[in-house]
Amino acid sequence: MSGDHDPGARNRLGAEQSRYLRQHAGDPVDWHPWGAEAFRLARERDVPIFLSIGYSACHWCHVMARESFADSAVASALNEGFVAIKVDREERPDVDHVYMRACGAMTGSGGWPLTIVATPAGKPFWAGTYLPRESRYGMPGLLDLLALVSARWRDAREELVEAGDRVVAAVALGDGAGRREPGKELLGEARRRLGETFDEAHGGFGASPKFPSPHNVRFLLRRWRRVGDDEALRMAAATLEAMARGGIHDRLESGIHRYATDAAWLVPHFEKMLYDQATATIAFVEGFQATGRREFASAASGILGYVRGRLAAPGGAFYASEDADSEGEEGRFYTWTPGEVREAVGEEAGGIICEHLGVTERGHVDGRSVLYFARAPEELARERGLPLEEIERVIEEGSFRLRARRNERVRPGRDEKILADWNGLVIAAFAVAARALDRPDLAGAARDAAAFVLGSMRRNGRLMHRDGESAPGFLDDYAFLAWGLIELYETTFDAAWLVEARALMEAATGLFGGGEGPYRFAGQDTEPLIARTVEVYDGAHDSGNSVAAMNLLRLAQFAGDAALHAEARRLLAAAGGLAEQVPANFTALLCALDTAIGPTREIVVAGPDGPATAGMLRAIRERFLPRTVVLRLMDAGRQGAIEAFAPFLAAMDVPASGAVAYLCEDSSCRAPIDDAAALAAALDGHERKDDR
Repeated sequence: MSGDHDPGARNRLGAEQSRYLRQHAGDPVDWHPWGAEAFRLARERDVPIFLSIGYSACHWCHVMARESFADSAVASALNEGFVAIKVDREERPDVDHVYMRACGAMTGSGGWPLTIVATPAGKPFWAGTYLPRESRYGMPGLLDLLALVSARWRDAREELVEAGDRVVAAVALGDGAGRREPGKELLGEARRRLGETFDEAHGGFGASPKFPSPHNVRFLLRRWRRVGDDEALRMAAATLEAMARGGIHDRLESGIHRYATDAAWLVPHFEKMLYDQATATIAFVEGFQATGRREFASAASGILGYVRGRLAAPGGAFYASEDADSEGEEGRFYTWTPGEVREAVGEEAGGIICEHLGVTERGHVDGRSVLYFARAPEELARERGLPLEEIERVIEEGSFRLRARRNERVRPGRDEKILADWNGLVIAAFAVAARALDRPDLAGAARDAAAFVLGSMRRNGRLMHRDGESAPGFLDDYAFLAWGLIELYETTFDAAWLVEARALMEAATGLFGGGEGPYRFAGQDTEPLIARTVEVYDGAHDSGNSVAAMNLLRLAQFAGDAALHAEARRLLAAAGGLAEQVPANFTALLCALDTAIGPTREIVVAGPDGPATAGMLRAIRERFLPRTVVLRLMDAGRQGAIEAFAPFLAAMDVPASGAVAYLCEDSSCRAPIDDAAALAAALDGHERKDDR
């Protein structure tokens, strides 16, 4: 194992590379890392497995650790009657997926910490999430559970073994692939169901808790673009506005917290996950392109500024997360009292800041307030009879002082693992934002991260899941990294990124495909578990299958490759049956379906670098064109790689000066357009005829 040994370790976790596992090295519980040794010991001792799965930034994982795993009575019961295994879900998402699926089959829900009791063969017969030390309010306590399981293992083992067999059979059934590609009607049905659950008062969908779920926003924007559904655009924009202004968005440093515990996006669970930063950024950028609202562009820039400032790793990649807790308290770093605000910024400015950011004596969490956009500067200026510029100056200077004062506090811990899949998402986010916001520096961050993952996280040609000692890469690693590289090509026009993206998707098809259904999460060459799961549901972020389908469709557009397009449509057909049951739970998949249905367009901008070319690209990039890919032809000495990737480009002329754009749809191209204004008019005309 890599990583420094913890001298205070009381079990086998002290030398693990996972920060989460090392956090439990001092527990009196005799924890084992996941591996053959733990299962061998369970067979030899003839005792059940107690499996606990969590992650470093998880608040309730920390609560259960303090309440239960640090307790001597709990440790005694676990050590005597079980083999206890700790798993970092971010390090072993394959293990987490299998046992979370089992938890869902047994209880109808899931979450972290995930608690599983299983046979020595790993077959689960009890599942739950957070457990207090002792039973209370109808919630089973860990001590009571352990005593009950020990007695049942002794007196009624056959029943537990049979239950484990049934759960494994249920998990192994997978996702019941469909065989018919869904049509346009499913896009309309998903839009209808999102409308039924839309929260008119607060934005977002459903009641509490509120997760960002950016793929819902991105689907609604595509629905607006396709059929002129202004209500879909309104719902998307209202959700983005609520997220940008709510407590889920860190007002001082930016960054999106994992989810809000209430319907109003006010009080979050405070952990900050890299994948949330990436997917929220992409939704804010697309929202900006669709609406022109600078607030959304500012939110995207701010989130990426947080990522670069707090999650950047040496070498160019990005770390996984920051914790929710500091000083033993969730959100302590982020919350304020009126007295703390006034002490930091002064009495008069403090009153303005408290009103603007919603800081009250009562507070939101144990007498402390979460900062959010409570009152607009314009409103405060009218009330006080002051110029708006003066109020804005007070808010800007006050926020700077609050940020400086907050940085004197104990900062939440940071999980410094580097994950290929989450880095793929953030590469996509940096690349998308770079071109839409005209920020070349963001493209540099995407390039550096891509170079790190491709250069340092492959072994014998196989992408690995994380830096250091790692399991081989999973579907999400291949699909999300390919997504990032596709976006990076459209931002930099370096064809090498497209070549790498296509190689990743071809490898993914071989590693995770092989049947008629969707792609499996883990490859044939990874450790065998009780089942090989399929993930098609779009949860906290897009599923690997949704992203794979979209990647294949876009690569098919770039390359003019019918085989890639056919594989994408096969994936959509394989998942279509599930999507038809609950379409609003598959909105990332339906974004891919939107592209598959078309019309799709290819725009080729030809000509040397210069003002004419820049004007053409600006006309494209400031618009929301979700089913369009953009290629670039330069002078003959610099375009060989892209012509090899996309042979149809060979027939296109490149002017010696100035620029032309070839606008292509349904395998035919218009006459070259040599003016940026004419290109903009053509693009607007094309979009107006989609399905209207």
